[in-house]
Amino acid sequence: MTKRDYRRWYVMTWAVTITLSQASLGYLLFSANSLYNYFEVSLFSQYSNSVISLFISIVAIGAIPAIFISSPLSRKIGNRNTLMVVDILGLIGTGLTMIENFPVIIIGRFIQGLGIGTNQVIIQDYLPTIAPKVLGRRLYIYNMLIFPFAGTIAGALGLVGPSRPEGHLWRWRFLLALAAVVNIYRLLALTFIFKQETPGDLIKHGKNEEAYKVMKKIYLDNYEEHFQELQTFVKKSQEHASVGTKEIFTKYRKEVLTASLLGIFQQGSGFATFLVFPYAIVSEGDSGDKDITKLFCFYGTVVNSAGAVVAVILRRKYARIKLSLILGCIGMLLMELAYLLIANLEATGNPAIKYIVMTWPIPFELSVGALTAVYITNSLPKKGRFWAGSVNWLALFVFTQIQHDLIDGLGTEKVVIVNAAICLIAFVVIAIFFPEPPKKSMEENPRNSIDTLEVPKETTV
Repeated sequence: MTKRDYRRWYVMTWAVTITLSQASLGYLLFSANSLYNYFEVSLFSQYSNSVISLFISIVAIGAIPAIFISSPLSRKIGNRNTLMVVDILGLIGTGLTMIENFPVIIIGRFIQGLGIGTNQVIIQDYLPTIAPKVLGRRLYIYNMLIFPFAGTIAGALGLVGPSRPEGHLWRWRFLLALAAVVNIYRLLALTFIFKQETPGDLIKHGKNEEAYKVMKKIYLDNYEEHFQELQTFVKKSQEHASVGTKEIFTKYRKEVLTASLLGIFQQGSGFATFLVFPYAIVSEGDSGDKDITKLFCFYGTVVNSAGAVVAVILRRKYARIKLSLILGCIGMLLMELAYLLIANLEATGNPAIKYIVMTWPIPFELSVGALTAVYITNSLPKKGRFWAGSVNWLALFVFTQIQHDLIDGLGTEKVVIVNAAICLIAFVVIAIFFPEPPKKSMEENPRNSIDTLEVPKETTV
């Protein structure tokens, strides 16, 4: 397919519409920069830090069961209908978070987490079955970019969020309500525009004639050729989806362990310290001006997006995941050591120093921030991804839940020392034991008796 023979804007709009849901996670996490202190100091001051931290961490707990129930649900009602159910759940969850009652807000955030976890599983199935040769090798680009970009939007909106006890009550509701925008848009798009199932999903359910009709909306010609390719892709996907739990923990045990460790390194390397709850770092040395603090938090999200863009460019040009992980770990470790040095010199009040410290997200995105998901997709069959993903979510819950208690009990410097130690362990483990993963996903580069489905490099979207 050297010459483009598909309807570019139709395929792109369809894919982006589905992938936009990934933005919800970025928005839900990074909006904490604007709301956590306001909840803690003003709106829900009667609760402890540990309880307020549930505002963020409970999303991860909601995602864990969703990972395991999403596939059975999609097999029963289809991918499209599952995504529509997810969007309805998202709207319900968002509505509950706008009620000025903290336990109700936590329930709402848990429901949002259910939707996030389901999205991450279904999207991996959904997008390739639209047009695998068009989208198959570009899924990681969408996933790598949409999360940090949503975080940047949350950071920008956080600049007008409430920061003082007398802050406008409508602002926190407004920031939380915006999480529903993606749910509303996708629900409407799936109802009125992309109201058919994907060709691949139709083939899975034996509806080949309907699949062929949908493919005529995607491709300009060569329908039969693309239909055969999609049938092959679906067959391979089903074979990998059929790999049982026992085989996951025997044949793929090394890959599961490696992916799980990467998830722990991702969350423990400083993600909560520098990105989710950076107030402790960027407010040091200030006179208490919360607006300046929020500006630095916004800067951190912008740097994170820039790091993601650089990671995508390097990933496409230099597909050496192990080397990128090693260099990224070294970069994160150096940034954390630099922070400890300037903190020891009592220079953290200097704005220029803060801008330097908050560039930590760049090496993060170049390593475990983005490539953990790439490794999981390329090295594990479907059920293996579930287990590795659940470890990642659990690590996110633990590190975000205990972050404030650690800072209060140990101080920011000692917390950063813990993050630096995890980065050092990650560097050693990856450098010595980490194998270079395949350059393609399991469906594109499957093992054993399944033939490889080549994806032409010159295919462009």
